[in-house]
Amino acid sequence: MKVPAMIAAELRRLTASRMGILALVALICVPILYGGLYLWANQDPYAKFSEVPVALVVDDEGAPAPTTGTEPASDETVNYGEDVAENLIEGNAFDWQRMTEDEAADALRHGAVDFTVTIPADFSTALTSAAGDDPHQARIELETNDANNYLASSMGSQAVEKIRSSVAEMVGSEAAERLLTGLSDVRDNLVSATDGATQLVDGARSAASGSTTLADGTAKLADGSAQLASGARTLAD
Repeated sequence: MKVPAMIAAELRRLTASRMGILALVALICVPILYGGLYLWANQDPYAKFSEVPVALVVDDEGAPAPTTGTEPASDETVNYGEDVAENLIEGNAFDWQRMTEDEAADALRHGAVDFTVTIPADFSTALTSAAGDDPHQARIELETNDANNYLASSMGSQAVEKIRSSVAEMVGSEAAERLLTGLSDVRDNLVSATDGATQLVDGARSAASGSTTLADGTAKLADGSAQLASGARTLAD
């Protein structure tokens, strides 16, 4: 039996009953549905990030504002955690929802959010530590629940990258401003040092001139003393 005849016979056998026809249609439709849904879901995987619910916990306690070495300490404080939170919410990259630590843990457990991002209490302190004697790295805590969404880890990485960019832009501009202020102070100090050096040179020249005058006066004093001694002898004679 030739191949076309075998295929035709097999099709007649499969379509001989209603269940056979349903099974054949299911075999044809399942791969088509799977492939179509897969392509539809991945045509733009980042388009709906703004609708992904994310819990944002800000525990940052702030830190004293950093100063340059020539500036006196002030009572001003900074809270980079709050600044980062405001930037993230305004950026609308995700559906950020401000929560407490307990609320975020409960929402993650029940699937109300896909993951949580926590800015710890020492966040500002760590960012400003670069200007001190004990610099250390700032941390951002990410927690996911793969039971709710197995893509949460990947999306969480995108969220952390957004936070890193926000922090780098904010802290970088302030660090640049402090650097420029520090360079201005250094320039002023260098000008003061130059003036002091000029005064020192002038003082040294005056001292040298005074030394010469003193030597001349001493020589004249010696000549006068000799003449006085001679006159005293003449007077005695």
